[in-house]
Amino acid sequence: MKISVPYKAKKIIERFNAHGKQAYIVGGAVRDIILRREVSDIDITTDALPDETKAIFYDCKTVDTGIGYGTLTLFFEGDRFEITVFRSEHGYSDGRHPDGVTFERSLLEDLFRRDFTVNALAADASGSVTDAVNGIFDIENGIIRAVGDPFERFCEDKLRIMRAVRFCASLGFLPDERTLEAAIAIAPLLHEVSGERLGAEFTKALPFLNSSHLAFLPIISSCLGVSLEREALYRIDKLKKGSEIEFYFAALLKDIAPMRVKQILLSLSISKKLVEKVAFLIENYGMLFCNDGEFIDFVLLHGTDKASLLLDFAKAFGFDASNFSSLLNDGDRCFSISKLQFDGNDAKKLNIHGKDIGNALSAAVYEVAHGRLSNSKDDIAAYIKSRFIG
Repeated sequence: MKISVPYKAKKIIERFNAHGKQAYIVGGAVRDIILRREVSDIDITTDALPDETKAIFYDCKTVDTGIGYGTLTLFFEGDRFEITVFRSEHGYSDGRHPDGVTFERSLLEDLFRRDFTVNALAADASGSVTDAVNGIFDIENGIIRAVGDPFERFCEDKLRIMRAVRFCASLGFLPDERTLEAAIAIAPLLHEVSGERLGAEFTKALPFLNSSHLAFLPIISSCLGVSLEREALYRIDKLKKGSEIEFYFAALLKDIAPMRVKQILLSLSISKKLVEKVAFLIENYGMLFCNDGEFIDFVLLHGTDKASLLLDFAKAFGFDASNFSSLLNDGDRCFSISKLQFDGNDAKKLNIHGKDIGNALSAAVYEVAHGRLSNSKDDIAAYIKSRFIG
């Protein structure tokens, strides 16, 4: 098979070749070109050692991003490329990183160390693809299959289990039977992987998950450290595609107590801001079933931004909350003191001072929000006089 190698990557490979070195684009870039998907990051593998790469690209900036593993980042004509020496790996005592690497002179040795067959492909400057593990067949048939023994691959690096889930979900592929069997068997050991790495992989996979991925439920449960029921994935089916990531988390974890949800997501190094949004949606989802007066009290308590977040969640879920949206967007109502057409100075003119000012303005906001008082200075003044002056 031949593919079209992106222009700048081709120039890099040709420069390596001009200096007597092998070089290929490798991994996901080759896969995505075959699938006619947009290619974002391009990795290049070569038999040139890092110092040799720096000499060949003396006129370009390089950064030692993983020099111990033979990896550096090359900045070439405005873009960045990860350049890695052909290598084999041995020993994974921490279940994530190789204890040691051996720089190789053979492209095949480099391909055999990779995670999945669809990622173990390389292409030279002409676009000729090297495929030693039937990766092209698996791409054409929509299969995610581990390179070699899946139990060995997943024991080497347990994060590969979540990568398998992500690739299946995002590409619309199915796992090879033995690959799935190994992933489920080893998933209980996912806690050995750093929460940050797990969280990053899971967040990438989550928007693509749905009820067709029920086979992954034991893996997802192990990743999150909580037992999920089938309904969790069926809820994601109801979400509008392309929804905000907090909506996916809230749909998935809706049956889990908000405090437990916070613990789970924080353990995965999910941002505190996102965690608070998810917990808020789960805790307050029931407000979508309340009456108008209760919803207005909810807005007064939490503010319009959080109320809007809840209504956006409802909309993404296909839930009709148009009546609440109308209340929230009613220009005759206001839900905060700052929006009142009457302020503390106006209250002082009525001989109201100290804490009584705040009490008076809060009472006025409550009445305006419920539609029982017009948001006009004269009407609010009259209301405050009748209630606070006598």
